[in-house]
Amino acid sequence: VGALAAGASQTVSVDVGKRPQGSYTVSAVVDPKGTVVEQDDSNNSRAGASKLVVSQSPGPDLQVTGIATNPDNPAA
Repeated sequence: VGALAAGASQTVSVDVGKRPQGSYTVSAVVDPKGTVVEQDDSNNSRAGASKLVVSQSPGPDLQVTGIATNPDNPAA
């Protein structure tokens, strides 16, 4: 994200990839090295009010309905 005017905001989308089950804090930090001259640096980071919760997805809903062999009478 490039420079923003005073009071402006920017929406950013990110791909966090696969994560183990759990609750994760989502946060953002801008200008971590303090290279931009500002009157107030206290608003350069924020953590989301709610956690990102990663849970196990349900397994496949598979059912065996029959078994067939080819040929009909296989021999080992």
